[in-house]
Amino acid sequence: MTNLYENLLFPSLRQMMHEKSESYESLRERHVQIMWLEQKFFTLLHTTQGFPIQILSPGIWNAEAGPDFLKAHIKIGQQELRGDIELHLTARQWEEHKHNRDSRYNQVILHVAFWEDKQEKELFTSLGESIYQCYLEKSLTTPIPKICQSIDIELYPYEQFVGSGRCAEEIFQKISEDDLKTLFTSASRWRLKQKWAHLNAEITDPSLRFLTGIAGVLGYKNNTAAFQQLFQWIFPFRQLPKENLLVLAMGVCGFFNTHFQNLWKDSVYYQQLFHIFLSTFSHLTLPQFKLHLHQIRPFNHPVRRLALLLELVCNESFLTLEHALNAFWERSWREISNEKEGGLFYKQLMLHFPQFISTYWSTHYTFEEKAQENSLSLLGDDLKGKILLNVFCPALFHRISLKEDLEQLSAFHLFYSSIPHFPSRKTRYLIHRFFGNMTRGKCMKQGVIEQGAYQLHRDFCLHYEASCIGCPFVDRYHASQK
Repeated sequence: MTNLYENLLFPSLRQMMHEKSESYESLRERHVQIMWLEQKFFTLLHTTQGFPIQILSPGIWNAEAGPDFLKAHIKIGQQELRGDIELHLTARQWEEHKHNRDSRYNQVILHVAFWEDKQEKELFTSLGESIYQCYLEKSLTTPIPKICQSIDIELYPYEQFVGSGRCAEEIFQKISEDDLKTLFTSASRWRLKQKWAHLNAEITDPSLRFLTGIAGVLGYKNNTAAFQQLFQWIFPFRQLPKENLLVLAMGVCGFFNTHFQNLWKDSVYYQQLFHIFLSTFSHLTLPQFKLHLHQIRPFNHPVRRLALLLELVCNESFLTLEHALNAFWERSWREISNEKEGGLFYKQLMLHFPQFISTYWSTHYTFEEKAQENSLSLLGDDLKGKILLNVFCPALFHRISLKEDLEQLSAFHLFYSSIPHFPSRKTRYLIHRFFGNMTRGKCMKQGVIEQGAYQLHRDFCLHYEASCIGCPFVDRYHASQK
């Protein structure tokens, strides 16, 4: 089943770069755009004529039609240039996309291609002016698979799609429910592989991989990397009192700056923590971990997650959680012969998570003065489920796949299919994009379908977000059914 989705992904590489021997790790033009925006993963660029390129400003990311970046400022040799930047996977795409006939591209001062074409060709604007070119591949500082695993393309700007997609009308409206489930399940299994590859690439210490993965889940999408880095930095200090660790974590995350001092000035507990910071840590040179705090609900505020992060550091039950979950799997997987038993196993697995109650955080979102009437859990079932989905399952799937144990793999898929969905704004968006007003959108209430939809969006839709024009998914799917 996994091959179905992988076969939908890989043809583009064979069609575009069949002479290349590098392994394909879902490299897309958006990865190249992000590399340019961040000016990461490459160094010492030169034009095809050999002139050194200095990037003074990469320009403004353009979400509209036209060049990828506007108003860039670069220096080529001794010549300073201001204008637009266009990026592609290969240089020949300049003419394939007819930019040489499009006046919107007349201000392009540099064409950046990831791969070098077999035959180099001079590029021109519609005015007949020659354009400087360069290739990123020659200047990479990081292997291609590592680049793809390190970049979360969903964190970067794109123009929102406003209608249902071409796939809704031409595929999802017409195929059987069984074929629909097969497709999305196949995509979800590819997603498991990608999650494991990311964990394995980003977390080099195997003994901390599981806990660091959990730390990433606590950070949610926008703060995943920051929480993982913070956990790895603070873990060696786990012998300190837990309250001091909280103070230290808050300090390196900027929660004692002037803004938060004013925001939480009426909180007695915050003032106590601030006093500890001033007396114990303020004289030290500490790293800084930048957190994204916009559009976050109080219940998910990063300062609450810091309190839970320190449980990963100090709580012995968390330190042994991976072993407990794996041991339970080894004892029990043979009892899973259908999805109902998979669901029962999922519920039993949840019981292995540590049970603890925080006197303060069970009644406060952050440092508000008035305590909340309802009890607030730091580690609820929703968060436990996401930890299983994003950390435990990818690692378990990888381990079982290496064994080539088909019976155990079948039990895993029954268990994985029983994991509930975790509805979000993105889920609602994908229901509309993939299914429009069709009742079939209800299938997204199954966790495995939701995960497959997320992966389909990541691999295909995200690169054609404003419309379906140019998206190869529909044509590839039809070709795969012949």
